[in-house]
Amino acid sequence: EREHRLSHSVPSAGALLGGVGEQPRRGQHGLEPCLIHLALYLQAGQGYGKTTLSIHERYQSAKVIEKLNIDAGAGARDFANATGSIDAQLGQHLYGGAWGSVSTESGKPTQSSIGASITWTPSDKIALTAAGVTNNAGQIEGRLQLDVFKQRVGLADIADHKKDALISFYVGIATNGGGGMLDQRYGAGKYKSDGTAGSTQYTVGVKLPF
Repeated sequence: EREHRLSHSVPSAGALLGGVGEQPRRGQHGLEPCLIHLALYLQAGQGYGKTTLSIHERYQSAKVIEKLNIDAGAGARDFANATGSIDAQLGQHLYGGAWGSVSTESGKPTQSSIGASITWTPSDKIALTAAGVTNNAGQIEGRLQLDVFKQRVGLADIADHKKDALISFYVGIATNGGGGMLDQRYGAGKYKSDGTAGSTQYTVGVKLPF
């Protein structure tokens, strides 16, 4: 079985001007420092009759973080999965995000979902997020979540550390059994109470880091 890996981080022109790892700032040509990371994995197993491909890409600048992950395989199992997300600073205390995923496998129905969020940070360590997601089965989930962090909240925390808050409180609503779709992105409550009214589910939860 052979495996080939390629991982490379490419600083953009703005990064070369401003310096990767420094505080984001505008260079003399109006470009912001940013970093593009691309990782490629190719695995071929002759004895198992399979080939898999994985691509992981990330773009980060002062005000935008974008991620894309693709996994595919052929042979013993034919499948393809793709997930992507983007988070951006819209204003001094306002952030927006969007994400989506699609998964397909031979002999199984294709699954897909798409979601979006808006986050307001009224203080350095508090974030209030309204988020919603839907999938190809017609399930819908929405959540209003208040997160309290140990340190000052920035774009990287909102993009990569949503589940690492010191404590979180949230209320959620879901239809057609869609409850729980936002747990992977924002975390599940350690203590929560669920209620239903017809096909609609209501949730109130508290999320702790332990």
